[in-house]
Amino acid sequence: MTAAVDESVREEVRAVADLVGTQGFPSGAAMATVIGSGGPATGWLVLEPVVGRERRCALVTLGGDVAVVGLVSEVMVCGTPVPAPYPLPRWGAELARLEWALQTARLEADRSATALTTETERWDRLIEDAASEATSRGYCREFDAIMEALGLPGRERDFYVEGTITLNVRARVTARNTEDAKDRIGDSELIEVVEDMTASEMMNALSTWDVSDVEEAD
Repeated sequence: MTAAVDESVREEVRAVADLVGTQGFPSGAAMATVIGSGGPATGWLVLEPVVGRERRCALVTLGGDVAVVGLVSEVMVCGTPVPAPYPLPRWGAELARLEWALQTARLEADRSATALTTETERWDRLIEDAASEATSRGYCREFDAIMEALGLPGRERDFYVEGTITLNVRARVTARNTEDAKDRIGDSELIEVVEDMTASEMMNALSTWDVSDVEEAD
């Protein structure tokens, strides 16, 4: 985790990696002020116990929060860490470990998502190329049948979709009573209402759309 550093304290700010192992760096539990995205935070500076790769660190506050977590080359410390007045509690070390594990899981999830997207795009291109080749060779129906049998998407093509729509409309008629008004509504009155409707009014009036048949266009 990196953060912008105020120019007034830039000379006092150094990466944890530049401090670890130097003279004056606490050999035991260390207290430090770390510059995070939410501003400076003070607490135990916990180093990841690993070898063979760059270590991570975490800043566990006295309130029990992990304020900053990241590589030691990226986490910035304001001033010089000092020996902690009391050892790092077991729960503090566990919080840091959980944050590192969560960070690792997120990175792995991001890598997996990227790999899946890349593979999906590759398959989409292959299917598109195969569909184009089938079309150019006149094997459209055979190709579509094979793709359907394999559960894969076929070519995009035209279809006729037949169905029934229900419109909620309001027509005005002259009648003696409600029953008479119902009887006086006929095709001509309904056609007149629909013809006068705008596209927006028709969309708002559309109640249901039931598909009854679909067939491929010639």
